[in-house]
Amino acid sequence: MKFSDIIGNEPLKKRLAGLVKGGRISHAFLFSCKEGYGGLPLAIAFAQFIQCDNPVGVDSCGTCPACIKNNKLVHPDVHFTYPVANIKDIKKPRSIDFIAQWREAILNNCYMGQEDWFQHIGIENKQGIITVEEAAEIIKGLGLKTYESKYKIQIIWLPEKMHMATSNKLLKIIEEPPDNTLFLLISEDPEQLLATILSRTQMVKVAKPDDNEVMHYLANLFSLDLKAARRIAHICDGNISKAVSMARNTGEGQGNEKLFIDWMRLLLKPVENHINISGWVDEFATHGRENQKAFLAFAQETVRECLISNHGDPGLVRFDNEVITNFDRFAPFIHENNAEELMLLFNKAHYAIERNANPKILFLDLSFKISKLLKVSLQVT
Repeated sequence: MKFSDIIGNEPLKKRLAGLVKGGRISHAFLFSCKEGYGGLPLAIAFAQFIQCDNPVGVDSCGTCPACIKNNKLVHPDVHFTYPVANIKDIKKPRSIDFIAQWREAILNNCYMGQEDWFQHIGIENKQGIITVEEAAEIIKGLGLKTYESKYKIQIIWLPEKMHMATSNKLLKIIEEPPDNTLFLLISEDPEQLLATILSRTQMVKVAKPDDNEVMHYLANLFSLDLKAARRIAHICDGNISKAVSMARNTGEGQGNEKLFIDWMRLLLKPVENHINISGWVDEFATHGRENQKAFLAFAQETVRECLISNHGDPGLVRFDNEVITNFDRFAPFIHENNAEELMLLFNKAHYAIERNANPKILFLDLSFKISKLLKVSLQVT
């Protein structure tokens, strides 16, 4: 993976390349970023640039043997650690036990979040951690000589998922690693890390990608028109993983707009209309889990946008003018007395869908609760 393959953060890319070219590589870096901002692909591209035989300017060449292996995530001197959990016959799981799934997931979406990863390996109902057995594996692997390159590179994704015993066991090697050994940690919540680990790493803050950059990325990747890509980029607010999921599962997102408007019209009608709500739920239950998750994410953003449009600074609204116009009649039903509860309901539903809840039961219950909230808001306003 080259730096040029990653969206945004151009100053950071140049800074990282400059550290390598100037021979000022720290023994441990901590990439701090929110989910979907690109911390993981930046760390992978950084590792490739370090291992590249023929770097070109501030990027790896992409064609030398080291780059080809790094592109496939199979370089023998680049090791990966990530949270896992027990499955089937694996009672003491290590990252190596899931390496095939890891490569597949990264090559499919390098901006993935932890929930995407947990679903990919089938542990969405468990708590993924980095076990103490993993620490022993890291120490053992880094104690060996390099196979092909000058540096051994250990990439740890989500180190905040390390068990306390794991953190303590790795503390010494992170502080004083073997010669030509580098640690690249990628954290979405650095405050959960041990202070002693934080003090031994060089912090690298990954900035939120610009909406225009995300827009063009989506347009090129999914052959979307710029208008459609812009809508998704605005809704996702820098979370490229979320944007990719929406673009992949719902196209330009206009389907979600129509679905949401039709749903809200049903929910705002009298109680005797509930038979029509059941029909909507039955049809929507066939859309598939990923589409349902994307729809719920859109619903959350719609509530936020309507609330800001009604009571906040219009400059903070991320929806474009056409989408805002489509929700003009719905927006008055959203205010400070129900917005928080609506967001909570959508968030809980999203969580339940991720854990394979029955969609018919879930969305029917959700519909009745939202209908009640919207009608109360109508009386209040």
